[in-house]
Parts: sequence; C-alpha cells; structure tokens
Amino acid sequence: MADAKNTVSEKERQAYAERLQAEIDSWNADINRLRSKVKVASAEAQHAYTEEIEKIEAKRDALEERFSALKTANAGAWSDVKQGVERAWRDMSSAMTKAVDRFQ
Repeated sequence: MADAKNTVSEKERQAYAERLQAEIDSWNADINRLRSKVKVASAEAQHAYTEEIEKIEAKRDALEERFSALKTANAGAWSDVKQGVERAWRDMSSAMTKAVDRFQ
C-alpha cells in the first residue's frame, strides 16, 4: 500500500509540474506579445515598456529556477520547495497582470 501512495504522490507531482510548465509557456507567449506592442509604441513608451518586460522576465527566471529545484526535490523536501514556487508564481502572475493592463 505504501507503494501505491508514493505512486499517487508522484502522479500529483507530475501533474503539478505539467500545469506550472503550461503556465510558464503561456506567460512566455504573453511576453512575446508584449514585445510586439513595444515596437509600435512611442520612443518614451518603448523605454518604459522594455523596462517592465525586463522585470517580468526576471520574475519568470526566478520562477523557473525554483521550478527546476522543485522537479529535482525529494519527496520530503517537495512541499517546502513547492511553497517557494508558489510565492514566485504569485509574483509572476501579479507582474504579468499589471503589465498586460498597462500595455492595453
């Protein structure tokens, strides 16, 4: 029975990782769309938008770093590492929402 529990746990970990990767992929597509909008903005707006995108990319990179640690974490450390991933996810989500609103 312990093996079945571990298998379910591994499936849950895999499902979580797949959902997070899909979200990161979606954000990468959003960043690319924002970069396209920068090209048609005024020079002053281009500078501000580029700075905003760079901040978003830094948050995305931090999230990907934590996500990488999550993928390699053992079962005992996984919950702790997941909390860090979720904090980084919230930071990234908030930054992306603000940027999308600002670029409209």
